[in-house]
Order: sequence, then C-alpha cells, then structure tokens
Amino acid sequence: MRKSSLIGVISIMFFVTSPAISQVGHVDDSSRSSVALEKTNDSTDRKAKKNMLTIDPIIQLVDFNITYTRALSSSIAVAAGIQVGSDDLGVNAEFRYYLTGYALQGMYISPVVTIKDGVSIDALVGWQWFPEEHFTFGIAAGIGIGSDIYPAMRAQVGYPW
Repeated sequence: MRKSSLIGVISIMFFVTSPAISQVGHVDDSSRSSVALEKTNDSTDRKAKKNMLTIDPIIQLVDFNITYTRALSSSIAVAAGIQVGSDDLGVNAEFRYYLTGYALQGMYISPVVTIKDGVSIDALVGWQWFPEEHFTFGIAAGIGIGSDIYPAMRAQVGYPW
C-alpha cells in the first residue's frame, strides 16, 4: 500500500466517524431567535467502559486470537493479546493514547510490540466505536517494522464492560 493511499484511508476514517455537529434552534428571553451549534458525542451519553475483550476477524481466519484491553485513565489504555496458530504461538502488548479524551472510544495512536516468529513493532492510528451498549468495533492502520517494513492493519470486534 502506498503512503498516499494509507493517508487517504486514515483521513476518510476520521471524517466519516467524527462526532456529528448539528444546528439546534434556540429562542432567548427577549424573543429574538438565534442558532447555536451543538457538538454531540454519544460517548459522553453512555457509561464509560473500562475493559474490552476483542478478536480480529481477519486474523481469526488463520489463527485464533483474543485481546484484553484495560483503560488506565481518561485517555490511556493498555492491551495484551495472544494468537494461536496450527504450529506457532504469538503474544502482543499495546499502549493506546486516545486523542478524544475518552479511553476505549474514538481516535487513538498506538505502538504495538508482537512476538511471533520474531519481534515486530507496529505504529497505528485507529478508531474504536460502541455502536451498541455491549458491542465494540474498531479499525486501525499504520506501518510495521519487523524483518522488513510492511503496512499494518487491523479490525476488532468484541465485548466492552
């Protein structure tokens, strides 16, 4: 994947999923009409989640994988995962910094260290959604460095609590 394509995918991901901005009419005491912009963010309307258990459905086609993520503060989370293949085992550790200020929700940047047939390090930009109370979906893209440089991508589905 070329660098410009990756930047395009990340830009589209950000603009398509950013919180909606809607106009709300308001009438003040002097009966004059004004329009205010109100930023809505459904992540503030829901109880904050502190834990997630997820799988990557793309990797799941080849290896069993599961990842546990824990929010440590309003913008920091850590994760640990395992991948089990037919003849190998892998583990990973991840640190996430959420740019939105809501850990486990919204846009994040993340280094990931994976040990599986050698050591690799990925640098990702991602987005995590909670379309339902007990369902989460996330995507991320970036670059990885192992025995060579490669495009890194992931998708996650799982259960938050």
